[in-house]
Amino acid sequence: MMKQRKYSAFVIILVFCISLALSGILFAEDKDSEDAVSAKRVLGKEDILTKERLSKKYKTIVIRDFSFESTTIQEVDETKHPDFTEVVNALATSVPDAIASHLKEYGIFSKVVRGAASPDENTLILEGRFTKITTGNRALRAFVGFGAGSSTVGIEGKLKNSKTGEVLATFENNNHSPASMGTYHVVLPADGKNNAKKIAAFIKKLY
Repeated sequence: MMKQRKYSAFVIILVFCISLALSGILFAEDKDSEDAVSAKRVLGKEDILTKERLSKKYKTIVIRDFSFESTTIQEVDETKHPDFTEVVNALATSVPDAIASHLKEYGIFSKVVRGAASPDENTLILEGRFTKITTGNRALRAFVGFGAGSSTVGIEGKLKNSKTGEVLATFENNNHSPASMGTYHVVLPADGKNNAKKIAAFIKKLY
């Protein structure tokens, strides 16, 4: 009788330990999926629509040129310069190029592609557009500071499944160069690069 009781107690303890282990694994999986949501915010606005980490499904990311659809562009004397449009238009490729460069450095995706994508449920697409571009005021940046005359490059974008079009996350971010004394040739590309760095960090957080 004593042996039978000891055996029963052993079985109960074993089952209890297995249950604890399984619950720990399940909890870890749930926690892992929630880490991206609970992690410190990288961009001004983040809307994460997936509960799973991107690494569970996506090995390739395709980054498209950013658009100027409905972009608000500040009209000041600087924008009348003949090369202003050229500097602004260059952001459409330089920003996604910079994002691709950062993601390649992270080494989280097997492939980082710039351009078009064929439908593939294991491929992630990054699309973006510029919401606003302002050159600010160089004199105010130089002599007043404290954010006066700051330039702005605003971007909004989304991550989606290449095949289904399902949107997995959206974001918005404005980057400013309040302390720079440079002209739009300097501040706008700088704002674009800083945006790119943060967007890449956001994607890494989700991965």
